[in-house]
Amino acid sequence: YVMLGKYPLAESGEEKLVIWRVLKTEGSTLTLLSEKVLDASAEAAAVPLTFTEAEKSAVSEVMLPSMVEMAGLTDLTCTTTPYAQAQGADASYWLRDSLENGLHPIIGASGTMTLPVEGAAVGVRPMVIIDLEKINGFTEYIYLHVTGEPLFHPQLDDILTAADRFHKQVNIVTNGTMIA
Repeated sequence: YVMLGKYPLAESGEEKLVIWRVLKTEGSTLTLLSEKVLDASAEAAAVPLTFTEAEKSAVSEVMLPSMVEMAGLTDLTCTTTPYAQAQGADASYWLRDSLENGLHPIIGASGTMTLPVEGAAVGVRPMVIIDLEKINGFTEYIYLHVTGEPLFHPQLDDILTAADRFHKQVNIVTNGTMIA
C-alpha cells in the first residue's frame, strides 16, 4: 500500500492522506487503486485529489478504473470513507468504461459488475499512475504493512526489486504465517 495525495475522508470534510493499493508495477511505473470509495457522484468522473509538488511531478494520471484493470482482482469489494457515506455513497463504484449503449457500468457493493440505478449517487474509487523515477527523493523508506499480509502480495518481488533499484529501505510488518 502507498499513502499519496489528500482528499476529504472524515465526515466533516477534513482532508487526509489517501491509502492506495498497488495493482501493477511496470519498470518504474506503479498503477494504484484507492483502497476505499472516496466520494459519491451521479456520473462517472474522477475526483480532484490534492497532491504535493513532489507528488504532482510523479502522478501522470488520475482516473476511474476500467473493467480490464479490475479483472485481475479476486475481490472487487471495498468500503467507503465517512465523507463518501455523508455524500450518499455506498460501497459501489464507477468504472471508466462506456458500453455500446453509452451507459457506464459500476462494481456493485457485492463486488459484481452491474449498471447503476438511475439517479443514484455511486461511489468514486479512483486510480492513479505514478512514475517512481520522478518521485525519487520524496522518501527513503517503503512500509509494507497497512492492511493485509504483505508477504501474500502477488507482486512482492516486483515491489522489492523496484525498491532496491531506487535505493529505498523496505520495512515489512508481518504476522509471521509465511515464515518457515
